[in-house]
Amino acid sequence: MPKNKKRKMKIVLISNTYSPSPILLVIHEMIKERGHDSYYIHIPVYQSNFPEEFYDGIDNEIKKVYDGADLIAFTCMTNTFLACTKFIQRIRKNSNAPIAIGGIHSTAKPIECVEYADYVCIGEGENAFMELIDRLSENKDPEHTPGFYAKKDGKIIKNPQGSLVKDLDSLPVPSFNLKDQYYIFNGKLVCMGDYKNDQEMLRQYYTRYYFMVTSRGCPYTCKFCINDVLKRLSPEYRIIRKRSNDHIFKELKNMKSVLKYPLTIGFADDDFFSQSVEQMKDFSERYKKEVGNAPFFCSSTPHSMHEDKMRYAVEAGLCRLEIGIQSINDKTNWEIHGR
Repeated sequence: MPKNKKRKMKIVLISNTYSPSPILLVIHEMIKERGHDSYYIHIPVYQSNFPEEFYDGIDNEIKKVYDGADLIAFTCMTNTFLACTKFIQRIRKNSNAPIAIGGIHSTAKPIECVEYADYVCIGEGENAFMELIDRLSENKDPEHTPGFYAKKDGKIIKNPQGSLVKDLDSLPVPSFNLKDQYYIFNGKLVCMGDYKNDQEMLRQYYTRYYFMVTSRGCPYTCKFCINDVLKRLSPEYRIIRKRSNDHIFKELKNMKSVLKYPLTIGFADDDFFSQSVEQMKDFSERYKKEVGNAPFFCSSTPHSMHEDKMRYAVEAGLCRLEIGIQSINDKTNWEIHGR
């Protein structure tokens, strides 16, 4: 193939956490915007102690989707890593496609992950993953993609940190196009868009909650948190980046058009209240009009709390607020919190 000539690729994204991955579904849309074929597979197998025949049976199902793939990518957390490696080992027997791992565990433990994957994403993955795809499709040097550790000739290549997404509104929101999403249902892998009663299947995965992320970044440096790992990669992770209300409600409208039963919205931000009083007021008014009476919950910090913000949030439907308990013990603050 001539160098730099792009080819259309088939990319398969796999998540094995319990709930569908909000970040992977965004990347799924980004891949399609680049003109490639993208398929999302959700396998809620987040434990490693399932019997081998269970993994074999599921692998026979997902093989139908990843057959002929040019790239297979997993997202994993620490509690799903061992299960993830079992799937990778089985896929290696059936496919020569390169495998990538992203997510919190790959950022915290990249050397552990690179034993199983060809490319391991460090830190925020959207821009880095798109560059990896571009390099693979143009037959360029993928092992030196910023934001990834890679293996070549038995050696580990540690590339510099990739770029963060400065404008979160530049990212697409999940379209909920169920035609290219596959879920395990009644022991078989089913294309969501082909199942007659898709609401029944959706209820199995979006049981009571729909989770979404409306901001990134945290100013704190608690040693027990993944944010501490991120800030050691780049001080830019301290900066709070927020999606606009227009962008947030675009996703909520898409969600409502597909999930047609009562749900609680979970805003999975480090500090949902890190916005102005005016922004919270606008959010409250629009939430009541465009989302209705769906309750929501979020996390915050005492530093961001304000009486007017709380009032607007409660008027919109806030049903639970999570705030971390701080300590007056200096030893706890320095050794555990790191502040």
